[in-house]
Amino acid sequence: MPGNQARRKVADREHLLRISQEIGTACRGDEGGLGESMKDAICGQLFFAVAHELGHAMFDIFDVPGFGRQEHAADQFRDLHHASVRRASRRSS
Repeated sequence: MPGNQARRKVADREHLLRISQEIGTACRGDEGGLGESMKDAICGQLFFAVAHELGHAMFDIFDVPGFGRQEHAADQFRDLHHASVRRASRRSS
């Protein structure tokens, strides 16, 4: 069953990445008529949570050894992910 488990991990990772991309797309649009500050608050918190969970998934998928608390490692992954998204959005604008 190791092959099935590996395929499931890859499918889970791809699902989380798609969710992350969909959040980014929805937050850039102007659907729903929310004010900018409310939209930023909602999208920021949602993106924050998804990126944190994506960190946990990446460590599990790639069997990254932990040298400390898993929550701290997931937070650091989230921060790096946010920084890379921010850099990419600056380049595209």
